[in-house]
Amino acid sequence: MFGNEFNLLIDGMITLCGFLLLKNMLQMKRSGKLEKGFMLGKNFEVSTAKDPEGFIRYMYVKTVVLSVLLMATGVFQIVADLTGMFGFVAGITSFVLFGLLIVYAFFAHRAHKLYL
Repeated sequence: MFGNEFNLLIDGMITLCGFLLLKNMLQMKRSGKLEKGFMLGKNFEVSTAKDPEGFIRYMYVKTVVLSVLLMATGVFQIVADLTGMFGFVAGITSFVLFGLLIVYAFFAHRAHKLYL
């Protein structure tokens, strides 16, 4: 009735990850401090960061854009799974999202080297 339940689960997780990533970045932007979570590993010692403000400034727009795209893609995929429509377009959006994640990982790695 609802299509492939596994796809719905994955799409829901994509949407949730986008929301949590955005929440984490907005908290860092407001406080001006690094917070452990999606962007920093649990074993990362915040006190050893060279330039936390620079890291937040460098990653802010990139993270907001990615998180909004994650949430939008997740919701779009859920609608596509539930309605059975947009099959080809939904597949294309998955590949585009995967490419954006690779680009974002490049920027995150660069930010870690420069600022942390």
